[in-house]
Amino acid sequence: MAEIARAVHAQTGRGVQVIAHSMGARVALAALPQVAPGQITRLILLAAAETRGRALAALDSPAGRSVEVINVTTRENDLFDACFEWGIHLGLSTSIGQGLGAHRA
Repeated sequence: MAEIARAVHAQTGRGVQVIAHSMGARVALAALPQVAPGQITRLILLAAAETRGRALAALDSPAGRSVEVINVTTRENDLFDACFEWGIHLGLSTSIGQGLGAHRA
């Protein structure tokens, strides 16, 4: 994704806007530390399968500090968020399905 964002920016001078669902949100967030500010301008995350800690670390990168983030969550995804938090992270990490916290509110 980072390579695509760099290529689009080089060709057009414009940043990429990303819509990502579930694990795609993890890929989009992982791309942020690999691109320059302005190469990705907006992230719309739908029921993202990522931890708050990893998401905030990505958003603390230079590109992450300049990106607009819309984190879409629903109560219908609570079971999946709980399975993600407890089944994979043993309850030690919070899903961004519970929000990004005050840092990015």
